[in-house]
Amino acid sequence: MELILFYPSDPAIVFDRPCNKGIEAVPFLLREFERRGASIHRIDPSTLSFEERFREYSKATIPAIHKKYEVKRMFGTNRHSACFFGLQVPALLAKKTADDVGDTYPHRESPNTLVTIYDFLTGALAAHEPPV
Repeated sequence: MELILFYPSDPAIVFDRPCNKGIEAVPFLLREFERRGASIHRIDPSTLSFEERFREYSKATIPAIHKKYEVKRMFGTNRHSACFFGLQVPALLAKKTADDVGDTYPHRESPNTLVTIYDFLTGALAAHEPPV
């Protein structure tokens, strides 16, 4: 599994919103994924130009188009796409294989279900736990 996390070097700028629920636990969860053999790439979007961030955001929208869920308003507004991408709203791209379309978190599924980065990571870790 390959995970790409866009997370600012200054966590104080991260919005306190439902889409960021559990974000403070994400570094610990990612270390557990690394321990289990996942490839983790961490990118500080504050080091990228707006054009570079928008290019990364554009890649992150591909799973949303294929799987028909919403990411646009997670990472921006109707008028300003990607303005929060990776900074005020951290982003995680997850792929099982290099050829996989993958998924982007957080995202909103219909009818109105929010799936956060924390939700995905804890669910994926629990799914691979040995039975008790």
